[in-house]
Amino acid sequence: MENKTPNRKRNVQLKFYVDEDELAMIKYKMTKAGIKNQSEYLRQMAVYGKTVNLDFSDLRPIYNELNKIGVNLNQIARIANTTGTLYRNDIADIRDKIQTVKNNIETIADNTDKQLDLIKNQPFETIQEKVKREMSERKKE
Repeated sequence: MENKTPNRKRNVQLKFYVDEDELAMIKYKMTKAGIKNQSEYLRQMAVYGKTVNLDFSDLRPIYNELNKIGVNLNQIARIANTTGTLYRNDIADIRDKIQTVKNNIETIADNTDKQLDLIKNQPFETIQEKVKREMSERKKE
């Protein structure tokens, strides 16, 4: 939302809502960052902060497979309760499907860990660090 105010260095106002827990987290992070002005903190985070977007779309097929396993287990349990008999092939089939899902989850978890490590290890400069670096580079020229 824009609200242009004359005679200000920053004359465009942005507005958004948070809940109580989010506000508490913002205040906590402000304290940890040593910034007392909420507008300054939010501006710094919006302009120079780091955001992380993780894609968990790979989990959808696993969810679907787990749902099918649950349906199969219910059918096996119904048959076992009705007839008093369990079929080895049904149990083996479920066991194989569970192992496949487990393997898929482990692969996704490993890939996610690798992505997070890459994100954590990316260099990140604060505005103060950037100014110092640029001033140092200019002096060398």
